[in-house]
Amino acid sequence: MLVRLRVQATHTGPFGDMAATGRKIDIGVLDLFQIRDGVLIEHWALLDNLGMMKQLGAIQ
Repeated sequence: MLVRLRVQATHTGPFGDMAATGRKIDIGVLDLFQIRDGVLIEHWALLDNLGMMKQLGAIQ
């Protein structure tokens, strides 16, 4: 099963070494789930980390 979603949030607390910026982020996420006999056996996630870091002002 593939799930596509969008994360919208405000950076209000520390993120690694980065202090809160108060900036808003809006990124895409893909989650791939492998389910066998009704049991989740594998999960992969892909987040737009580059887009997020640009929106936070950490990189240009």
